[in-house]
Amino acid sequence: MSILRLRINLVEKIKDIGNNLSPILKKPLEGGGIKNVNQSLARVLSIEDNQICQKINQNHLQNLGCYVDCVYSARAALEKLVLSYKMIFLNLNLPDCSTEVLIHLIRSDEKNVNQTVPIILTSSWLTNVLKGHYLALGVNEVYIKPIKEKDFEEILKNYSVIN
Repeated sequence: MSILRLRINLVEKIKDIGNNLSPILKKPLEGGGIKNVNQSLARVLSIEDNQICQKINQNHLQNLGCYVDCVYSARAALEKLVLSYKMIFLNLNLPDCSTEVLIHLIRSDEKNVNQTVPIILTSSWLTNVLKGHYLALGVNEVYIKPIKEKDFEEILKNYSVIN
């Protein structure tokens, strides 16, 4: 099987995951049950396959008062997106899915609770043409890694995630 065919199969599987989750994504989780002590914190999703970068993201965001869910793949991100988030940090190159497909899955379903949540794309490299491409696909901002804590603070304040 060719590499292209394998990639097409993977993209189709990722799309199927999104389609299967679609009914779940229609509404946020209902209240009730045990109260989470972290409910008052802004919930942020960090999608990053590099463990060092993930730890940096997590530390900076927690220092700024966020509750951070960390995932290392698009598949894990789709499973987490049943929860409502204030912001999503998305790494450009994930091992299991094209960034374009994941952005489309997040933005395309009008009843998805995270459809309009700000997405901040992060990468260690990007040309201006690619930045424009991803902004056109629906990300809100593009940042070159490493992102410093003051940059995280500025991003979170610009989108009213923190005061």
